[in-house]
Amino acid sequence: MFNKIANFLLNFQYSVKQSSTMCLHRSVTRRSLFAPNIVSFGFVLMVKQFLVESATSTSSNARVKLAGKIGPTQITSMCKKVPLRGALIVLEGCDRSGKTTQCKNLVKALEANGRPAKYINFPDRTTECGGLINSFLTNKKDFNDETIHLLFTLNRWEAKNAMEILLRDGVTLIVDRYSYSGVAFSAAKGLDLEWCKAPEAGLLKPDLVLLLTMTASAISKRGGFGDERYEVPEFQQRVMKMYDQLKDDSYWTEIDADKSFGALHDELLTHCNHAIDNIVNEKMDKLW
Repeated sequence: MFNKIANFLLNFQYSVKQSSTMCLHRSVTRRSLFAPNIVSFGFVLMVKQFLVESATSTSSNARVKLAGKIGPTQITSMCKKVPLRGALIVLEGCDRSGKTTQCKNLVKALEANGRPAKYINFPDRTTECGGLINSFLTNKKDFNDETIHLLFTLNRWEAKNAMEILLRDGVTLIVDRYSYSGVAFSAAKGLDLEWCKAPEAGLLKPDLVLLLTMTASAISKRGGFGDERYEVPEFQQRVMKMYDQLKDDSYWTEIDADKSFGALHDELLTHCNHAIDNIVNEKMDKLW
């Protein structure tokens, strides 16, 4: 009888994956199609083991012990390992605050823990638009403030569809600068804050923004500071004031970056793992 029930459960696993009560998961991509099946299959194997061992157990205490193997806690634990989608995590802050190196190391750490992740940075200087931005930043070309702001915005819109596909495929994106940088830097030059935000409206809203802060003196001591157009201490301070106006405590976390690399990495990784574990909505929200 036990083998019949076990075989029935194995055949039933494909129906289980459709149940929103198991993992609240909707199969929409190649990666996510397999995840619920793995969870339900693991559950079925546990049930089968329980049935087989129960059939050979003579002690009621032994049966109680076996039943504990497939309690609600174990099922919930399995389900939590299947995220609804990847998390969109952005690192913001002044130039030379260590964002790029930290972003790349966060991706390595997440992948080492079995969490698919990808590094993205803005501006993306590999596109045609990004090439114009690079020429501006390295002082080879000159644009007025409105033009360069819109070029930065276009650079992010170029990446929107590809980013959304990756997120829906379960890949967490660690992004080095995003719309907030574009708005903060342009507003720091004197452009109207709301005007700067307008062309960014409709882009993907991050699940978490980590704002790295440093004092002006600490920033100026960083290697390479001053190589690009905006790397001037006074201007960087104005940028930080603009970040204060953009900050939303519901999904922003401010972190002092003036510490050892390892200590900062550990702190950032903790926040990233928490954000990934707490994705509750498959749908991505939009900016502003």
